Amino acid sequence: MRGRRSLALAAAVLLAAPPAAGQVVRIRLGTVAPDGSPWMQSLVAMKGLVERGGSGITLLLFPGGQLGDEVQMAEGTQFGSIECAGISTGALASLVPALDVFELPYVWESSEQAYFVIDNHFREYFARELQGRGLVLLGWSENGWRNFHTRNRAVRRPEDLRGLRMRSQESPIHLAFWRALGANANPMAVTDVYQAFERGVIDGGENSLVFTAAVGWNEVLHHVTISRHIYQPAVIVCNRAAWERLTPAQRTRFQEAMTRTEADVRQRLAVAETEALDLFRQQGIRIVTLSAAERQAFAARTAGVINQPDVRRRLGEEVLQALARGKAEFASRTRR
Repeated sequence: MRGRRSLALAAAVLLAAPPAAGQVVRIRLGTVAPDGSPWMQSLVAMKGLVERGGSGITLLLFPGGQLGDEVQMAEGTQFGSIECAGISTGALASLVPALDVFELPYVWESSEQAYFVIDNHFREYFARELQGRGLVLLGWSENGWRNFHTRNRAVRRPEDLRGLRMRSQESPIHLAFWRALGANANPMAVTDVYQAFERGVIDGGENSLVFTAAVGWNEVLHHVTISRHIYQPAVIVCNRAAWERLTPAQRTRFQEAMTRTEADVRQRLAVAETEALDLFRQQGIRIVTLSAAERQAFAARTAGVINQPDVRRRLGEEVLQALARGKAEFASRTRR
């Protein structure tokens, strides 16, 4: 442990050193998003915006988990062995537990509501929380709405999940979610899911349609239920020392590129979700779209997750109050 901390300190000191005049700063940005995916298309566009006009920055992109899985990249960015990373909020909650607010089931009614709360109530709060962990919140990305997928059984009612072995994230909120539905949660890394489906180790799981298509799970599952039970964003974070190494003009360039990328990735994911659904239908995957009443049945069954004492302790009351304020403000605006 002492050696690891020494290496991290040495990396931080090196990153903090100002660049020599005319020197190009190399910034590595890692992600688990596959090459060619909508996320990578947005990051490639962002790279062009950051580098154009002789900014003095070279943005090097490492897709497909080349720099590690998401938890490893979160720790690497914190310690300074990686300059920046695009990480799902679920994975980054290992450092900032309050980010697990996005794992709560059925708290969002629409993408527009989620965007409003993120942009107006969560942005500054999580920037402060991440800064306390040595990270700079560059901006928000998009994972999208998570939906159920299964091998041998269509899911339309909560009872349809009873007894099924469902792949789960290692989040206490996800585990509580599956328990509330009577399913058997099987915590598992993303990289292990395909083979687990093939071998019958799991009966199903849940994720966004776009990610499911990007990693090829659609090749080994037979049913998809449009449940939209969790909306999950991602964030792009940078090591604080690496960020401070940039000149003020370079930071402005980077931030402006991120602002445009936020809007770009949201648009790309909306289109890609429709394309993924069309692909699944062409492949013969059976699609179940829950009605409002059917979706409400799942929401009612899992409503108690947010009130479990261990969940509230993990999240903290401050972020839950910000969530409530943001949703109330969005509702008042839409009623006008």
